[in-house]
Formats: sequence, C-alpha cells, structure tokens
Amino acid sequence: MKMNPQWWKTISSIGSSYIARYQVWEFQKECYGMFKTWSCIFGVMDIPDIITRPELVVHKFSLDLQPAGYMCLLKEIRYRSHNPVDFDAVSYSEMPTVELHNGKRITELTHPEWLLQSSFYK
Repeated sequence: MKMNPQWWKTISSIGSSYIARYQVWEFQKECYGMFKTWSCIFGVMDIPDIITRPELVVHKFSLDLQPAGYMCLLKEIRYRSHNPVDFDAVSYSEMPTVELHNGKRITELTHPEWLLQSSFYK
C-alpha cells in the first residue's frame, strides 16, 4: 500500500514547513473532538484524516475525551508495524530547512514560499 494523500493533507496545506507535529488550531479547521486553549484535542472522527498526514507526531489526544480515538490510532500504528507502507520522502526533502541544510542557495529552493509560513498561518 502506498500513501498518497491529497494536497490539502500535505505539509504545505496547514501553512507550515514543520514536519514533526500535526496540530490543529481553532482558526485553522474543524475539530471533531474539542478545542481547549485554542488547540484541538482530537476525537474518533479525526482519525481518518490523521492517518493520512505526513507529520511524525499528532498533538493532542486525551484519554478523558473520546478514548476510542486514541485506541483507534494505536490500532493503526500496530497494523502499520506489521504491514509497512512505502515511504515517499519527497515532501520532506523539498522543505526549505532541509534544502538549506543540504547546501542549496535560498534562490534555488523548491518551495521558497514555505519560509514565510508558520504553524499559525491561516
């Protein structure tokens, strides 16, 4: 199985070149769990979106709110550990921070517009 998420589920769609954490702020999109201090605490209905995201970590779940969502994610992680998917690192390798680290000039970046975005960008 090869993961090929739609554009709106890629790193650039949330306005960030930060790959480590997927976090949804109240002004960015709908949350099917609940918002607490403007940040989504993910619920069961967020799982289909989460499992197609390119980020490495999801922020945040709470066992006090829809613990089934957390359990569904654990089930998906276990499934993937036994059934690995093809990994396409293109979206990571084209990030400005990675390209600059690898010696590209700022004028040669694949996506220079990503430098102007932050995780608070709408």
